[in-house]
Amino acid sequence: MKSYEITYLLNPGLSQEDAVLCVGKITQAIEKSGGNIIHIEEPKKRKFAYFVKKHGYGYFGYSSFNLEEASMNTLKRCADEEKDIIRFMIVSALKINKNVRERPLPRHLMGRNERALQQQKKYTQRKKEEPKQPVDIEAIDKKLDEILK
Repeated sequence: MKSYEITYLLNPGLSQEDAVLCVGKITQAIEKSGGNIIHIEEPKKRKFAYFVKKHGYGYFGYSSFNLEEASMNTLKRCADEEKDIIRFMIVSALKINKNVRERPLPRHLMGRNERALQQQKKYTQRKKEEPKQPVDIEAIDKKLDEILK
């Protein structure tokens, strides 16, 4: 069995529940083909960088799975037949190195709220990393006396 990843764009007219059902159909197709699911990323509504089949928005999601190469055509056919899938792509997945930190999403792909959270995380991390120096009150008093004279 080989590791694969399927990435898909779903119709923006769907509700969140319908988008999850569509992902369920993809998952069932993988399992019927004899594969097993490793990870499913729930679809989230995103703005596209360019129009895809006259849609500027849509649900973006992906799934990682193991499957025999011979069964790949069955999965592709199922994804083609699903009317709510605007576009999909299946690629061979690389083996994941668990020691590597997860990279954040590029700024141009984030929404406003996600960017604000990222900035807030950076600020709090920076704040925590700064070592606190002990305060010498006598030195501060001397400096104030020099300034005020």
